[in-house]
Amino acid sequence: MHKIYLILLLGLLTQLSTAQQQKSFSNALGIGFVISPEWNLYSWQQRPNNDQIALASGGNRSVGQGENVLPSGRVGLLFEIEYGRKTSKSTFSFLVEGGVSYMPFSFDLAERKGKGSLCFPIVTSLIFPLGYSEQAFFVGGGVQFSQIERSKRIDKYKDLKNPFFLTYVLELGYSPFYRDGGYGLIGIPKVFVRAGLGEYQAMTVDVGIRVLLGAYAYIYN
Repeated sequence: MHKIYLILLLGLLTQLSTAQQQKSFSNALGIGFVISPEWNLYSWQQRPNNDQIALASGGNRSVGQGENVLPSGRVGLLFEIEYGRKTSKSTFSFLVEGGVSYMPFSFDLAERKGKGSLCFPIVTSLIFPLGYSEQAFFVGGGVQFSQIERSKRIDKYKDLKNPFFLTYVLELGYSPFYRDGGYGLIGIPKVFVRAGLGEYQAMTVDVGIRVLLGAYAYIYN
């Protein structure tokens, strides 16, 4: 009989230990919808060297524009995962966004073939808060579809095909006022640099300021 009591006692102690461990740990998933207006301080695109306009121009195939007064926009989802002990939590955050950027006055300084650029970046970014400060770094990658010299092309190039071209982009960002956790609205000013490479020497560069606006909430286990 004493063996039965001993087995029951060990079982009870095991259950109490497991319950205590579960109480000491906390996991949570935060999901939010984000809208990000941005302003390009500088934008530059270079079309592939094998398309019709590039071949007809003799190598003049890049355009640029500084200080775009029209805001661009991105929408996406913010995910934040909290895990670990309640007294020492860790957070893993990432952001998935797609956007549109229109530069109406971009043109080629070497030859005015046309003007205007339209870009569609799709980027996934990891967020790295700096300790207990409000600062954070963003490191992301993805793709960008770009079309340059969209309008007012001169007669020499008016009837040539002008397709979108693809670049694979790396995006780096820094925010001095990053905040996470809790419920409600977020407002995160962010400086970013995005650069991309594609086939046939296609390239893109964008530098600007973005503000993340949205609402999110945590789901606790």
